Amino acid sequence: MSYSSSHGLRMISESLHLTSSLELHILQNGEQKDGVSRRRIAKWSVLYVSAQLLNAQIHLFGANSQNFATSIDDNSFFIGLDRLSYTREARSKNSTDSSSNRQVKLSESDEAVHRLTIHDLRASWTPENRDTCLAIADGVHKAHILRRILGTDALKTPHFTEPGVLSPSSATLNAASAVRSTVSRLHSDPDKTN
Repeated sequence: MSYSSSHGLRMISESLHLTSSLELHILQNGEQKDGVSRRRIAKWSVLYVSAQLLNAQIHLFGANSQNFATSIDDNSFFIGLDRLSYTREARSKNSTDSSSNRQVKLSESDEAVHRLTIHDLRASWTPENRDTCLAIADGVHKAHILRRILGTDALKTPHFTEPGVLSPSSATLNAASAVRSTVSRLHSDPDKTN
């Protein structure tokens, strides 16, 4: 929950255990035809990931909630579970089949095994929870759109395609600045018009 939004969630859990095993490979950066020494490429590969979450509950808080910091009650309950276990194991591409002791060639999609187990899952879908979920999803969607609008593409400098000819994006930027200067000039001296 943020200060700019009246909707949010709180997750309460007894414990979270996370174990992972990663492998780092340092690779050379291709041929260097221009004589420039380049940094080596770091490539991480996941060998094993295990996560276990015990006695977890998620409570939603909407515009009608009295106070986010108050004690948790049944009115705000959304999802609860006793235990969640997740395991990801990377298998080698040449794996041995245990039933016939023959080698099996695995495709790229069979490289990892994911196992997810959830025990005693409970959920409550009320009109308040529905409205809160929709408000949170709407806020996330608006933040994504704003991030895309204000991304690095909007901050790029204008480029010239040929000497003296502006690219379409630069022409748009220059037209917008010309409109702004005309408007500011009209605001500063309303008696004069060009």
